[in-house]
Amino acid sequence: MFENETYLIIKIADTGIGINPEIKDKIFEPFIRGEKPGTGIGLTVVSFLIKKMDGDLQVYSKKGKGTIFEIKIPIKK
Repeated sequence: MFENETYLIIKIADTGIGINPEIKDKIFEPFIRGEKPGTGIGLTVVSFLIKKMDGDLQVYSKKGKGTIFEIKIPIKK
């Protein structure tokens, strides 16, 4: 996908509680929420917009250690 391309990488990290492994693969689906209040559409919208830019969004998380979201967006020349 990103071979021979210049791209922007954005990493957002925290040292919080992490994401429960049972829902990690579902967090980009609409209306999926963790234990905190919210609508559950934020990550769905973010994922959609990144894909519209031919980008990629990955999540790395360990329960009790924190989470890293990595966004890669190709830069068109």
